[in-house]
Amino acid sequence: MYKSPFTRACLPVFAALVLAACGADRGGETAGIISPSNPAPAQTTPSDASALALDFSVSRMQAKVGESVVLDWRSLQAQACAASGDWTGSRSRTGTESISLSAARVHTFTLSCKSAEQTVARSLSVDVAPAAATTVLNPVDEEIARLFKIIQEFDKV
Repeated sequence: MYKSPFTRACLPVFAALVLAACGADRGGETAGIISPSNPAPAQTTPSDASALALDFSVSRMQAKVGESVVLDWRSLQAQACAASGDWTGSRSRTGTESISLSAARVHTFTLSCKSAEQTVARSLSVDVAPAAATTVLNPVDEEIARLFKIIQEFDKV
């Protein structure tokens, strides 16, 4: 019977894992199998449970004038947060905010959160390009443009 290279490589590993899990009996407990008689080991927590942490993200790094981006943040163990740069003021410890971009430049958003012992800050930048220019034609120019299109189509024939 043909066995694919994947089967030949994975089958011995799988078999070894099953045998190790099922065959390693230690006083009635089966190693590697979590059950009521063999519960999972307790999860360990970091030694410094009061460590300040901040996740800060932006929906996109490039946009055009008139578009918006969404800032999203979550802090852990923070007592207060404040925004600076292209947004300012006090912020909640967790939140989402939509920011409208009105100028063609690099916008920087900084969020600082502090606890009793620590301060952490994160900055994000969004490169904002000018909006696409729109041309408004007067009625005479519109007619000339329409006739020019007709001539181009006629030349193709």
